[in-house]
Amino acid sequence: MANKQGAYILLAIVLMLGVIGVVVYSNQPEQAVIEQERDVPQTQTVKLYYYNEPADRQLSENGEPQCNEDSVLPVTRVITASQNPIEDTINLLISGEIFESESNNGFSTEFPNPDFKLLKSELSNGILLLEFSTVPGFTSGGSCRVTLLASQITKTAEQFSDVTEVRLLPEEIFQP
Repeated sequence: MANKQGAYILLAIVLMLGVIGVVVYSNQPEQAVIEQERDVPQTQTVKLYYYNEPADRQLSENGEPQCNEDSVLPVTRVITASQNPIEDTINLLISGEIFESESNNGFSTEFPNPDFKLLKSELSNGILLLEFSTVPGFTSGGSCRVTLLASQITKTAEQFSDVTEVRLLPEEIFQP
């Protein structure tokens, strides 16, 4: 009888160890998935606003480009999520990378200029201040050109819900 009792105790111990093993083992894949998710960068879809000449022509009465700000239209990009998506998006815009398909559809930009850089971005109470480097001759050149350059930056920044107003610095940067 003592042998039977010992056998039952041994069986109970083996069963408990088995249950513990199953619980521990079943939690490991969850932890592995969580660790894998941490390793995969999160992304965010953003819009970059570029000039579209065919849209500008359609907006004019005579079919000629009029530098209408309504012809600054969005293209989409996927960026890695970060602490400052506004700054990342503006930097991507001024890098001026337009895909061939977008170019074929009339999108163009005068960005990039290797000396034109976003120096600082600051968002406070809905007002976004964007400070750029001064590049002689790049941000001037007629009201049409500067309107379109400023509009590309402003529209790109305004897509973010926290932004209610955009101010470009230095103040004289986009003057004809």
